[in-house]
Amino acid sequence: MPKKRPSQRPILNVIFHGAFAFLEEEKQQRIRVMIPVIARHEYRAGNWLGETRLRRGIYELKGVTPGRVSQFNAKRNLIVRSKKPAARPQPYATLFFPLPEKITSLRTAKVPTSSFTNPQHLLVKGKKQHISTLQVFTYNFMSANELLLKSANGGHFWEPVMQAKKKKNRIERSVNLHIFSVEDSVDEPFQAGDFMKCAELLDSDVNLASACAYQPSAIAKTDLPYGVIAAETEDLAPRTLRLARLGRLVSQGDDANQAWYEDDALDNEPPTCGPVIGS
Repeated sequence: MPKKRPSQRPILNVIFHGAFAFLEEEKQQRIRVMIPVIARHEYRAGNWLGETRLRRGIYELKGVTPGRVSQFNAKRNLIVRSKKPAARPQPYATLFFPLPEKITSLRTAKVPTSSFTNPQHLLVKGKKQHISTLQVFTYNFMSANELLLKSANGGHFWEPVMQAKKKKNRIERSVNLHIFSVEDSVDEPFQAGDFMKCAELLDSDVNLASACAYQPSAIAKTDLPYGVIAAETEDLAPRTLRLARLGRLVSQGDDANQAWYEDDALDNEPPTCGPVIGS
């Protein structure tokens, strides 16, 4: 009998939904993630469907093996020139992440460069810019017990849930951490001011025209990092409506599986809050 291959090291996927300012800090071998203060936004973090409110503060991801990816894909992200975070305004929260093994940028929209003010500060030149509204950082780690979003006050309560999937002759294990900075309703699906709030945190003069609207692309299953399923990419507002549907089904004694079908479109209400990356 052939020897069984050893189990693959488990991975952590950190999934960012919504408006963030990412700053590539190559010298410090980390990525600074700043969450803008936006009145109608919800700030949550945790396991899928079990995210809890993220308090104001400074956090650091602990327990992962640092990777080597220090930059976002310029063909899928809006990148502005920025050397440091702005002194003002202050972010709602700042999170420091070691360099990941991989950055996956999803739900990418094309936006005309002419829609931006001060386009000379954009890293990518050309007639089109790209904004990905969903980002995934992937890490290796040794023990789920060591995974923490640590802060001076102890950190955000999050008990990692390990998922295991048998693949050929090995077990692949993963943990997913969701972080939200988005609306939980669809009353105002697009606000150019959200973009400005992100850009301000990077001390950038780039802004987006108020009349501009963009449509992110759908996500193919082949685009998803290992351990992430399509349902986890759903934004907070449509997910809130879906959970309300689930509640009605249960109260009526109907099949709860009807709350979500495999062929459901997860972007009927596509997210339009997207991040800005400073390089």
